Amino acid sequence: MRILVICDNCNQIAEYKPDHEMYEVGVYSITDKFAVGVDWDNEIKDNINEDFLTDLTESSTIERTNEILVKDIAQNIYADTSDFDLCFTCKSCGDQIILNDFQLSN
Repeated sequence: MRILVICDNCNQIAEYKPDHEMYEVGVYSITDKFAVGVDWDNEIKDNINEDFLTDLTESSTIERTNEILVKDIAQNIYADTSDFDLCFTCKSCGDQIILNDFQLSN
């Protein structure tokens, strides 16, 4: 499989195709004919359990509070990427196409 990006404005063409059978393509915006940019939205999710809150409220020292946070924060609060946009900008004329609304599932 390959992806062709064609600028309708100036007819610049770039082909993105895997070198091997690993199905991955490197995007090198510095040397390619198109600059490729990514934008994403993150949502902060909380899954705070009662034991975590109890441990924090009962903590009597900063050291103990820090220890609890370092140990348990990742299981209680995390950022989740909800969707992203992929933008191709023609380096010859500046025209753009933005692929958007990719919905990522967990």
